[in-house]
Amino acid sequence: MSSKLAKNAPNRTTVRAAQMADIDAITTLKGSLHPVGDSVEGGFILGSARDLYCAWIEAAVVKVLEVGGSIVGYAICLPDTVLRQSALWHKKDRIVFEIPITSSLADKIAYFEQLAVLPRYRYYVPKLIVATLDVMFVQGHQHLFATTVREPFHNRAVYGLFKRCQAQTVGYIREHYPTHGVVVSQLHHVPRANYPDFRTRLCQMR
Repeated sequence: MSSKLAKNAPNRTTVRAAQMADIDAITTLKGSLHPVGDSVEGGFILGSARDLYCAWIEAAVVKVLEVGGSIVGYAICLPDTVLRQSALWHKKDRIVFEIPITSSLADKIAYFEQLAVLPRYRYYVPKLIVATLDVMFVQGHQHLFATTVREPFHNRAVYGLFKRCQAQTVGYIREHYPTHGVVVSQLHHVPRANYPDFRTRLCQMR
């Protein structure tokens, strides 16, 4: 991050586990992020209902980023047991793998479901991601997967982060959403053995 951004960054920040009392702040934040032209900054979330967020807070790993007592970001990661019971898991056969790693799906895997941070607080994105992913690998997950929207707009916020941290892009999935039409998302992979380097690169971005 630039020295100017670091200098202007607020000092009082906390990353903590989300609680049910945070649900309104999380859904409001989610609804505030929209694509501008063919790109989006801060994150962009497709098709997640309020009751699903409640279920994730109970069963998944959900972290919130607070600045001055206000929630300005959140991250959600699905552990293996939650992922395999989700609607997302039933879509796995639609994935076009450009690198043959399908055997990894038999291992204990985690899915980085969502990341959203108000653009003015993007300085703290690495801190939020590290706090979330550390939990997943401590829990013994062998692989982390994540998707970033590529078409009809480009989620540059998350795609750029994964690229800079050298996550491997292994395929893509094409879906249809009533509000956006055809959406193409890229699939990224971080194996457990590569996480220390991925984490180091994240921390260097602060």
